[in-house]
Amino acid sequence: MISEVNLNKYAHGIVPHNREVYMSLIHHVKHFLSHDTMIHRTAPSVLTLIIALSIAGCTGSTGPAGPSLTGSMTGFVTLFQSDGSRASDHSGVIVCIQGTSRSAMTDSTGKWTISGVSTGTYNVTYTKQSYGMSEQQGVQFVGGDIACYAGKIIMAQPPFFLVALDPVKTIADSNALYVSFTTAGVAKGIEIAFLIAVGTDSSVSASDPTKYLYSAIFTNVSNSGAANVFASTLGSAGFTSGTPAYVVAYPLCYYNGGFEYSSYLDHATGRTGYTSLGAASSVIRLIVP
Repeated sequence: MISEVNLNKYAHGIVPHNREVYMSLIHHVKHFLSHDTMIHRTAPSVLTLIIALSIAGCTGSTGPAGPSLTGSMTGFVTLFQSDGSRASDHSGVIVCIQGTSRSAMTDSTGKWTISGVSTGTYNVTYTKQSYGMSEQQGVQFVGGDIACYAGKIIMAQPPFFLVALDPVKTIADSNALYVSFTTAGVAKGIEIAFLIAVGTDSSVSASDPTKYLYSAIFTNVSNSGAANVFASTLGSAGFTSGTPAYVVAYPLCYYNGGFEYSSYLDHATGRTGYTSLGAASSVIRLIVP
């Protein structure tokens, strides 16, 4: 049942610049409610009309933007060495907020803080010699008294071993690409990790997200082995059956069952840019099954 009290409550919830119009509408509804029992039955429809009008009244021109605040942004960086072990000192990483003059350097714990940052959306980059580059894209910063926590970034030195693709044993059949590899510079029985990237031309590169369509990380405990990339996986990545596929492999930092590397997520492609890989193998051309 619609009552005068409910109508008054609703009127006070309407945006101020439209309240006069809606108060006039509600006055007429009250009049009908007090004089005609039929209106009691149809009043819900009338109130629905008022609600619809109030919603429409809220869709005018955009109001002024919110205040631009300044504040601090903070985070941590964890460093890993070329053998995959965690570094004892995490200092020396340069953190920059792109599009501004604001930057900082990590301390021994990996912590960094940048103050005087204005409200906005930023890309934050992390660099240190021999550790590659990491980046966070689209970091939203509100500002104010409470520091914005940008999270923890992992950076690693390139691995010390090499990965080579066997041009004879790396083949394709109707089911998959069979990528055969050998390693050098690592003791037999030591578990290593490597990354395979597959692109559509010979410029394929895992460090540039626009230069590959598919990448995957594999582990191995011997000096040779093989990895399979199935046709269905390639199709999901955007490859077409019967077209060329170019394969390249890289050593990857690996320690105690964890993959550690410098990278960034490219928002334009949705793929990862790997920036602390070991030396690239030769590129092998195959045909997508």
